[in-house]
This record gives sequence, C-alpha cells and structure tokens, in this order.
Amino acid sequence: MKDIAKHFKLVLDEYLKEKEKDYKGNYLAKHIRETIPYEIKKKYDNYIVTGSSGKGSWTYTPWIAIFNDKITKSAQKGYYIVYLFKEDMSGFYISLNQGYTFFKNNSKSEEEVHRYLKTLSDYWKDQLNIDISYRLNEIKLNATTDLGKGYEPGHICGKYYETGNFNSNELDFDLSKMLGYYDQLYNLMHGDSFEKINASILEDKFNDKYFINENNEIIETDRVKEEFNNLVEDQKYQQNINQNEPYTDKQLEEIRNKNKEIKKQKGKRTNNRYKTDFKLGKTALSRANFKCEIDPNHITFTSKSGMNNYVEAHHLIPMKYQEHQDFLIDNDIYINLDQLENIVSLCPVCHAKIHFGIKDEVKEMLMFLYEKRVNSLLTNDNIELDINDLFKYYGLV
Repeated sequence: MKDIAKHFKLVLDEYLKEKEKDYKGNYLAKHIRETIPYEIKKKYDNYIVTGSSGKGSWTYTPWIAIFNDKITKSAQKGYYIVYLFKEDMSGFYISLNQGYTFFKNNSKSEEEVHRYLKTLSDYWKDQLNIDISYRLNEIKLNATTDLGKGYEPGHICGKYYETGNFNSNELDFDLSKMLGYYDQLYNLMHGDSFEKINASILEDKFNDKYFINENNEIIETDRVKEEFNNLVEDQKYQQNINQNEPYTDKQLEEIRNKNKEIKKQKGKRTNNRYKTDFKLGKTALSRANFKCEIDPNHITFTSKSGMNNYVEAHHLIPMKYQEHQDFLIDNDIYINLDQLENIVSLCPVCHAKIHFGIKDEVKEMLMFLYEKRVNSLLTNDNIELDINDLFKYYGLV
C-alpha cells in the first residue's frame, strides 16, 4: 500500500475543518468513502473494503472497514477489521472489532450492549494467538455518540497511531498482521455463522438466556413477549389512524417545519415504541387515495371507522431505527422518521408480507417502494437512503 499514510494524514489534518462545511459533495467525505478503500483494495482484493464519513451528514467517528464476506459484509454486525479515527483527530486505531448495531437492536439498554460486546471481546482475546505488539487492551475514541462509544467494548486487538507518528510501511505491515488474526478468528468459527458463535458464547456466560431464531439472530427469551406486544401495538396504531382525520395542506406545512428533528429518548412511549402522529398516518393513506402503493388494484374491504378502502400505514424506514447512527444530526438530535414521505399505504396482505414474507419477495417490494420514495425522502426530509441500507433495516442482508 504505497503512500497509504498520506491518505490517513489528510483525514487527521483536515477532518475537523471540513466537518464544519456542507457534507454533500465534500472532497474529504469522498476520500474516506472511496479513495482510501480503493488504495487498500488494490493489495487486499479478496476482502470487501468500505469507508464512512457519515450518512447525509458528518459522523463524529469516521471509519474504514475490511470484511471477510464469509463472516459479514456490514459494519453493523459480525467481526471485521476497522480503522477508527478519534473524535478529536489526535490519532486513529486499527482494531479487530464487532458490529455494535446488531446488539443495539437486540438489547434493552446501552449497558447491556456493552456487556455483551465486552464478553465476546474477552473470549476472542483468550482464543487468538496475538503478538504482544497488538495486544492493545482498550481503545479510547473520546467519543460522544453511542456508536463511537460502542466500538470501545467491541475491541479485540489492534494498535494505535498518533498523528504525525506513522508511515506507509508500518501501516501495511500492521494490516497484514491484523488480517492474520482475522483469519484465525474465522478458522475458529469452523464454518458457523457469527450469530451462532455469539449465541453459544453468551449462553455459556449468561446461563442459557438466549436462543437463535429462524434468521440466525440472537434473541433474549424475554424479548419474544416484547415482539408480540409490538404486533399488538401496531394494531392499536392502525385503529388510531382510522379514527383520525388527515391534516389540511396548511396544517401539514406547519407540521413539516416543526417536526423534522427529534431528541433522543423523548419520542418514546413507556412500552419502548416511538411516538407517532396518527393524523400524519391518516394523511399518508388519504394521499394514496386509500389504495395499496404496491398495487392499487389490491381491494380489501370498507373500513367501518372511515368508510374508506381499508389500508394500513407502514414506515418504510422502520421506526425502531429512530435513534440509529444513520439518522444522527448532532449529539442526541436525530432526523425524525415519522414523516409523510416515510409512510406508505399498504393493503393488509402486503403489510403482513413486508414484515413476514420470504426474503426475495420482501426485497422486491422494498425496491419498488424505494424507487417511489428515495427522491422525496432526500428532498423533503434530508434522509439519504441507500437500497442496501434499507435491506439491512429489514434484516435481509
């Protein structure tokens, strides 16, 4: 990786300045997303390499990740090598790490997420034959976001580079060593999925508190009841929508300007579902003429509460991702996902299918809805949505 050091130096030197400028079209954001991954991929072409400077806006903790696609293709789950820049740009780490978001979506609290990640990290530290130079016990990103903090307990092994104190030969040598540890980890998995391996480790540690569902996801036994309750709550949501009237155009304009952002936690109900605007849901159905947006010919029945063709409101980007890093604007401030452009009108069969259908059919539905909404989401709500991210939100990749 000839001259790779200059690319990392550029990020360290310029990131804090560029972060104050517009994200869209910024040269440094593109450098992190494309140039550095390309330079790494030129030598290590049997790995997937991706970089992130944020989704639609700057992240506090930019990263470049290297994936063995037999383990994972996503920074949200599984094990991978990642370069992590400290929030103050005083240096960066190379780390064998884990997907924080997978546990965030399957845990009750941040404390629980960190406990699971640390347990798995400690297990692999004992299992892998790691040279002393890379037995860095912890990483400190000086992070202020949940995602940035989540990398810290997930760290298994790695090395720190201080600004101005690294070179290309060192970076290349260290990456080859780290990929060796990554290969060790893969070989010790013996062909099992990371979900199954993680479940086994956590079951041993926490006394059979987990099981693996049909999608190979780790689920706590007491979360099954929660999932059932979510279905019940969704039915209440649909009933409340039917009992409300849609907004007028004037009201809708006022709502748009007022509710584009949301503070962390304050939008949640006591049952852990995010608060949604029933009138906005009714507005979405009304604008679709109470037709299914997958196929307007899907006739259902006449709703007794509204005397309209019965359809159901569905958030294309699921509300459970309201506090996901992808939608973070600033500390504890997120893009509000309960927006008109993010609510689609579906007949009951299509609504059930998008939640419980087979992967290929759900993907086809999502691609269709994505094409209809991607431009309006960006224009009206500043939500930069990629189809592969949408697939991830539905557990399809």
